[in-house]
Order: sequence, then structure tokens, then C-alpha cells
Amino acid sequence: MNTKRPRGGQAVLESRGGLPNRQTAKRPNLAGSVLEKGLAALRECGRPALIPYFMAGYPSVASSREAILRAVEAGADVVEIGAPFSDPLADGPSIQYASHQALAGGMDLAGALKIAESCAARMTAPRVLMTYMNVLMAGGFERSLARVRAAGVSGLIVPDLSLEAGREFAPAVDESGLDLIQLAAPTTPAARLGALARASRGFLYLVSVTGVTGARAALPADIRAFAARARAATRLPLCVGFGISTPEQAATLARAADGVVIGSALVNLLRTEGPGKGPRAVAAFLGRVRAALDRTRE
Repeated sequence: MNTKRPRGGQAVLESRGGLPNRQTAKRPNLAGSVLEKGLAALRECGRPALIPYFMAGYPSVASSREAILRAVEAGADVVEIGAPFSDPLADGPSIQYASHQALAGGMDLAGALKIAESCAARMTAPRVLMTYMNVLMAGGFERSLARVRAAGVSGLIVPDLSLEAGREFAPAVDESGLDLIQLAAPTTPAARLGALARASRGFLYLVSVTGVTGARAALPADIRAFAARARAATRLPLCVGFGISTPEQAATLARAADGVVIGSALVNLLRTEGPGKGPRAVAAFLGRVRAALDRTRE
């Protein structure tokens, strides 16, 4: 396999088959999903995965779509798309603001999925949806899962779905072909970390800090030890997020994990630069992050 830097990670992911056919994909979690295989392939060739987060519909539908496409052009390997919710308990002020603004503009789950699907023709990077149980339950849980999968989304992050409650819903998620990605925090005890790792699909999301999302000037010093504990618990790819705000922070975390998730810093750029310049500013920032991540391979 060619290990030269692929544009947006797409060459590596395409070499593993790209996104599965949305009609024929069936229970891919049992054999390793496209998301998991793609991230594992990136790990094999030494490329840290770059996963930007965008709130669907913020600051506008057109701007959020443009930001997603520009992010992939700048080197993103996976894109996380948020479906807005009125009480996003895992999110800090920046994403809460973006969520409320998106809701005020009429964005909902259907709109978020329309954005995800509309990007498919111009990108092969897998898309992951972050949302909350109320959003999924409002339209009927299984029907919502089917709509998410039909939009070409590969994975699902649901911060308010606990490990215990998730056991009730896991069969439906497996049946849908989606990866239900679990989150683990630095304070997660060893036994629970193992249980989360076994329940997770696609990758295990390591929350770098205790608390909500939000760009931070400094990250905890014990993140390497946390990542090492997670590495001992699972063979799944490890992606770390919450609080990453600079290329240097991303590079530091990439040395401990397989990928980094950046959200609030991008939302802040879209807010300060506005709908016109925001997506270009996001692409420029992610280009610097991509370069910093690539230097970790040297």
C-alpha cells in the first residue's frame, strides 16, 4: 500500500473499500467496519487521523457544508457532524451557542443528515454523527437509525447514552450497520474502561479532560498515561478530543493516540470570521494541524 500522505486520508480509506453500499451493508461491526478498518489502516502507515467537528447549520447551512468539504481538502480523514439539540450536556459554551443558533435557523436531524449526504459526492472520508438520545427518539429510534445510515453516515456518538442503557439499544444499532462509538474519560476506572472498549465500534473516543468540550490553553499532563491504559484495554483505534485548540496540542496527543478530534476551535473560527471567511479560515487552521500531525511521523 502506498504510504505517502493521501489527500484527506481518502486514498487509504478508499483502499479498504470506501463507504459500504447503503443498501447492502449489514452488521459490519461484527467483522470490523469501514470506519474501524480505515482508521486502523491509517495507524499502520503512521498517519495520525484528523477528525474535525462541525455543527450542522452553523453559522449557516451553506457555510457548514463548505467548511466540511474544505476540511477534507485540508487533510481531514473523518468528519464529525453535530445534529443540534437544545440541551447538549457534553458540550461547552462554543458548541452550545452553535447548537442554539442552528436550532433557531431551523436545523434538525433531517437537515443535518441532508448536509452529510450532500457532501458524499465530493468526499469519501467517513462521516460520524454526534447527537443526543432525545433527537434520535423523537422520530422513533430504529427509524432514526435507518435515516442516519441511509445518509451514508458510518458512526454515531451519543454522549447521554450510558453504557448500561446502551445495552438495550445496541442490537438496533448493530442491525443498522452503524458504529456506536463509546466515550471514556481520564477518571474512568479500569474495569469500566474495558467494558466501554468492548462495547465500542469504529474507535474508542478518549475525552482528554473531565468536563465539557471547549478549546483550552493547556491539556492535562496525564493524557499519555490515560491513553496507555486504553491501549492496554483494546485493539480499537484510539481518538482523543475535548480541549484541543492548537496544532502543537494536536501533535502532542497524536503521539499518544491514533487520531485527534477538534471541535470548539473550529466553531470559534466560524463565529469570529463569519459565513464568508469562516470556512477558509477553518481550512487554513486544519492545514496547519495536518502539517503538525505529519511531523510526528518524522
